[in-house]
Amino acid sequence: MTSADRLLTRITVAADEKLVVPVRDFCSRVLAHAGIPEADLPGFDLLVEEACLHVVRNAFDPGAPGAFDIAVIARPDQVAIVVEDQGLPEDPHLAARRDPGQVGIVLMRAFAHEVVFRNLGRGGKRLELIRRLGPGLLDPPEPASAPDPPVALDRVAIRPMTEEDAPGLARCLWRAHGYDYANEQVYFPDRVAQLLRARLLVSSVAANEAGEVVGHAGLMFEEPGARVAECAVAVVDPRYRGHGLFAQLQSHILGRARTQGLHGVACTVNAAAEDAQRRLLDQGAVETALLPGPAPAAGAAPRGNLLRFQLGGGGPVRGVHAPARHAAMLRAILDRAGLHRAWQDGAAEAEPAAATRLVLRALPEQGRAEIRIGAYGLDALDAVRAHVKELERRGIACTLLGLPLGDALTEELSTEFERMGFGFAGIGIEAADGDVLSLVRLQGACEPTVATASDHGRALADYVLAMRAEAAKRRE
Repeated sequence: MTSADRLLTRITVAADEKLVVPVRDFCSRVLAHAGIPEADLPGFDLLVEEACLHVVRNAFDPGAPGAFDIAVIARPDQVAIVVEDQGLPEDPHLAARRDPGQVGIVLMRAFAHEVVFRNLGRGGKRLELIRRLGPGLLDPPEPASAPDPPVALDRVAIRPMTEEDAPGLARCLWRAHGYDYANEQVYFPDRVAQLLRARLLVSSVAANEAGEVVGHAGLMFEEPGARVAECAVAVVDPRYRGHGLFAQLQSHILGRARTQGLHGVACTVNAAAEDAQRRLLDQGAVETALLPGPAPAAGAAPRGNLLRFQLGGGGPVRGVHAPARHAAMLRAILDRAGLHRAWQDGAAEAEPAAATRLVLRALPEQGRAEIRIGAYGLDALDAVRAHVKELERRGIACTLLGLPLGDALTEELSTEFERMGFGFAGIGIEAADGDVLSLVRLQGACEPTVATASDHGRALADYVLAMRAEAAKRRE
């Protein structure tokens, strides 16, 4: 420990799964006493539980005696969950590469800002899960009502973002959202600069006469050279609202997307925000899916709905194996987008691989996870069922499932997934590996209120909500 570290607790625990939940609950009370807001505690509960389970299940042979230490350490801007043991040597990074679908490792990496593993030689090994906090969060100041920001009247220029703008983006986000913005990496200028250098982020900013960043809109890519992007981090400084900056930034970044020849750009907006929907419709975007919004806390039902739009679609002509049940709606979406697809029927001839290839992505702060199937194996149904069971046991209330529409087995297997309680949510057009059928499984009810800005959007929303209701009955 350093002079800046403040030990909140350190305990030695027997390597017994039955003790994991009591340890988790004890650490949660310690963190609450230290000043961590109640809304943030479920995420720390997840880290403590997964760290303890990882050690209990991997550091000692079944039935063998063992113990480990767990410490909770507060620092000026972060909390560290530290687990040390003298059990079997292991490198969790190698373990993750051997089995990238391990739910425990995926969840730890998703919620922790840093996962640090150290070999201690004769001292065993140390796993440190670091979660950064806003300044002063552990010692919050007295609440005070902030005055309305002054209305800015100076001129604003919209231009491509540079690495030098990264600190300004963090300040702009703070002015608009404090430290509550969901995509936390944008608060770290060095990370934003790395994304810009790697071309994983392409951004447009609004800068005032003093050179401050007062607005931003970006495109995020899954990998360098990807031909599809996600609209990201759309924000305007409160002092500059009412000047039409949001629409100008959106138009600027989508114009850049067109000049890059992208196959598609996806944008997600509040399903009750008709003005935001109209702006996208005016840009030529099309409604493609209705998704549950993020959950306010781990284990809670999602709040509201998000309407997903797709712009563009200049990729190659693709084959589509649409489930007969949803073929009419899928055709309506693709026709609305002006895309030509080769509708195929080949489920009978399709043969699964030996093992399913999938990607599991956990978003614990949003109360959701995403499973994307790249190729079906003989174990596809069992693999998804097992992941869903583990995710829901850990308080993940919403699981999104993406199925490749270019694979003939999707026609048959989508029906089996719906029998598991998944419901139709829409389509992801021109995703990284082609078009994707989106299904969703929910624990609990989701507010159904939706206000759409087009007849197509209304028809899609009505259809998805009806499918969601059917899925809920099947789960019951």
